[in-house]
Amino acid sequence: MPPKKANGEKKTRSSSSSGVGGKKKGPSPYNLYMKSKLAEFKEKYPDMAHKDRFKKVAEEWKLSAENPSNQTKDD
Repeated sequence: MPPKKANGEKKTRSSSSSGVGGKKKGPSPYNLYMKSKLAEFKEKYPDMAHKDRFKKVAEEWKLSAENPSNQTKDD
């Protein structure tokens, strides 16, 4: 078993996503869609639970034109 670090020091992880010197990725199309639509739903349905709003917006994402899976390729 490795020895414990002195003074309760803990090993911390880097905040970069790809290791040393890496840059963080930007938000995905899903993240951008969810952020904007959740804000709209919160205004329209202020009494609805966040969990329920999230489910409805996620279902809309499946059929959304903004979803890359729903975009057709013109080859």
